[in-house]
Amino acid sequence: MQLLDKKMNRRNVERHNINARHMRKALMDETDHQFQAAADFVESRASDLQDTRKLQLYGLYKQACSGPCATAKPSLFDFKGRAKWWGTA
Repeated sequence: MQLLDKKMNRRNVERHNINARHMRKALMDETDHQFQAAADFVESRASDLQDTRKLQLYGLYKQACSGPCATAKPSLFDFKGRAKWWGTA
């Protein structure tokens, strides 16, 4: 009887793992879709935003897509590059 219970429990765990993986993938697909829709919306309205807000959103976008900043700090005379670097650092 215990052997049968163990087999049934193992099957339930395997089914649960498969269902959990499927749910995670579905949630990630939905999250990716929502993220891309939000990014497209912001990009379409970028001309209405102030430069400081654009840099904040750019930094958040880069961190979400690429992770933490791993590039070297731009030259002191590259003002735009430094502002973007600080936005992602």
